[in-house]
Amino acid sequence: MLDAADALGASPVESQTPEQARASSELRIAGQWGAKDEIAEIETFRIPSGDTGIAVRLYRSPETANTILFFHGGGWVVGSLETHDGALRALTLAATANILAIEYRKAPEAPFPACLEDAEAALDWLRANGSGKGLDSDRVILAGDSAGASIAAALAVRARNRQIPILGQVLVYPATDLANSTASRETFVFGYSAQQDVAPFLVQVK
Repeated sequence: MLDAADALGASPVESQTPEQARASSELRIAGQWGAKDEIAEIETFRIPSGDTGIAVRLYRSPETANTILFFHGGGWVVGSLETHDGALRALTLAATANILAIEYRKAPEAPFPACLEDAEAALDWLRANGSGKGLDSDRVILAGDSAGASIAAALAVRARNRQIPILGQVLVYPATDLANSTASRETFVFGYSAQQDVAPFLVQVK
């Protein structure tokens, strides 16, 4: 997968404008998945968040009400419902769960904490409206990859502080420590899609 990503020859994220990086990611990230699984029902709609609205996508697993609230990765700047569509189709089948994926607002147009505010609005919407869509809104798992995993982790803390029960978290390579250098960051500086300069760039944009 990493070789295929490098073969695309895309410019480094840190050398692009946010608009360019997003356009590139729509091809680069989505293209890494390949053939997509068939899902019985997929519904895309909008929910309120503050004074605006955000898009969400519901992947249905007909045999269960179990629900995962998912936040895609992309450094808080890129990524979308489309970039992670293949992965979430597969996760719906593998987990035997309904997945509600969130198109949270992104930096720099909507700097932090806009993404977390959208995440909290999505959780509140799910708790208030999930049962009407056949979803178990009382036993929700929060999940995400990379930047999305950091949003899920932060949302779990907010939920705890509001005494909202969360069944669990699934954090896929979460971005939880951007302040310090680690041995793994030194070891895997190059050749793993995200180079050393990407994280400081994305944090600055965020």
